[in-house]
Amino acid sequence: MMNFDGNKEEDGSIVESSKGFLKVVIMIFVSVQMIRILTAILKFSTQKRNQTPFPQIPFFVPSPHWLYGHMDHIGNLKGHEMLVMTYADPQSSISTFWGLSKPMLSVLKAQHVRNVLRYSPHRKMLPLLGRHFENLLGKKSVVILTGNEWTNARKIATHAMMQGAMIHNTDILGRILKRIVRKLTTRIRNEPTSSNHHPRCVQMDIRQITNAISFETFGMCALGRDFGSSASHRPLGGNDDCFQAFQYLLEDLHLRAYEQPWNIVHYFRWIPLPRNRNVHDAKRTLTYIISESVNRESPKASFSANGSKSNQKPAAQILYELGLRDDDLQDMLLSFWIGGYGTTSVTMTYMFYMVALYPEIQTECVLEIWRLAQKKEKRDYWTALDKHLPYCHAVLLETLRLFPAGSNTSRNLSRELHIPERNITFEKGSRVFLSFWCIHRYEGNFHRPLEFLPQRWVRQVVPTDDDDAENKTWVERSPNDLNSERESTLRTDCPPADKQNLFSFSYGKRHCVGEKFAIRELLMAMVYILPKFHLETVEGYCLTPEKRGILQGPQGSVPILFRERTPSDS
Repeated sequence: MMNFDGNKEEDGSIVESSKGFLKVVIMIFVSVQMIRILTAILKFSTQKRNQTPFPQIPFFVPSPHWLYGHMDHIGNLKGHEMLVMTYADPQSSISTFWGLSKPMLSVLKAQHVRNVLRYSPHRKMLPLLGRHFENLLGKKSVVILTGNEWTNARKIATHAMMQGAMIHNTDILGRILKRIVRKLTTRIRNEPTSSNHHPRCVQMDIRQITNAISFETFGMCALGRDFGSSASHRPLGGNDDCFQAFQYLLEDLHLRAYEQPWNIVHYFRWIPLPRNRNVHDAKRTLTYIISESVNRESPKASFSANGSKSNQKPAAQILYELGLRDDDLQDMLLSFWIGGYGTTSVTMTYMFYMVALYPEIQTECVLEIWRLAQKKEKRDYWTALDKHLPYCHAVLLETLRLFPAGSNTSRNLSRELHIPERNITFEKGSRVFLSFWCIHRYEGNFHRPLEFLPQRWVRQVVPTDDDDAENKTWVERSPNDLNSERESTLRTDCPPADKQNLFSFSYGKRHCVGEKFAIRELLMAMVYILPKFHLETVEGYCLTPEKRGILQGPQGSVPILFRERTPSDS
């Protein structure tokens, strides 16, 4: 008989020795690669210390980090101001700095910004930053893609945004906002009378309300799903698993990409750590919600203002009919979710805070809404609120200018960029960082940029007949509009603003496809809430904007006092 056991032992020893040899080879390979990487890093860090990012520009941000350059400043708003404004060339308003090992430049003047956005729609994220965005949004996200892939995805996204519930959303928004108004009214009326505030009022974190509005709007319009965040039996703010998962992913992105980019563990999501497990669970929750919305039998069912079914298809169904499947569909909807819910919620929070901060502005908004409500023919008002409510629209524009939710973007130049002030030209392929936060606060683009002045967008026309003085109206101002003698003196007059200098929805080919959707949602929120409630700020509270991941927004909660309006308020 043959001794198979002896052969097995011999084979086992050979296998073990082979594994040991393989481990040694892998370790040597990894060590060599690490040495190459460290050598390259040392070379780049020496380069950053000894030369300017662009030799033709003497104005640059000093003291780059040996590894990350000035990337740590991109993650916060104070850093934006230092990179883009503090060290900018006073003549051309250009500054240069290091993004990792890559030279970057920034521009402040609106005409230069427009040239960059108009002719350079493509961008390539820095490798470390792009890795985190890809893990959140997916490889096929319209935010990540470049070149022809981005062009095709953009066409599909535009098609989905211009059809169905995404564009015919007034009934859906009306239903959500009526829920919010009923819930707030009930809370105020159940509040005991206070000696400090009379009549009775209730203090609310306005972010809970704006989160509920935006989250529900996305659910109904994009997924055909009622999350119930604004339902009367549930607390405001979206406390369900879907909302919590979404918020967790955004916070995780900020931590990994901006707060702790140096933590090497953050780049290995397969390591079985608690944070990685939580991220995977959150991503699975959103993926399940999206898949369920697309695959159920009646994905086109959405709701009208009276609660009845509507035939308007949600975006998920339109994208499915356009041929998107699996990861492509989920990545596209997740991009809608990030871009639609987050930006609108943040802007709405700032908008209501500013009208609470300035009572005279709030009064003008309410009067304009009341005047519109008294008119007989109202059928087309919901689809063109910006035209029928010019002052409310101006308040919104000023909010978008002073507090752009998407605080920055970047581009890789698709063609040369000429700066006439210095007679210099940046080559094709140069990386440009655009801080909309700073661009909108640059005095060369807007007069008195740090002040909240809706009248830079509109002017008041007062009838010459003194008996008809109460029928004053607001009209939109053009950039060459001159102040008239009978213009309003509501909050000090200022020169007219140019809408082409406003980049809250970006500009050019990457201009936000959901702008009309967002404007309508924000104005309708004003129409439903302001005539019903008087908003007041809380004594001692100070609004502090901060950048969190992709977006910027108020730090912590934003307390607002809500008081129900009475007939005497009119």
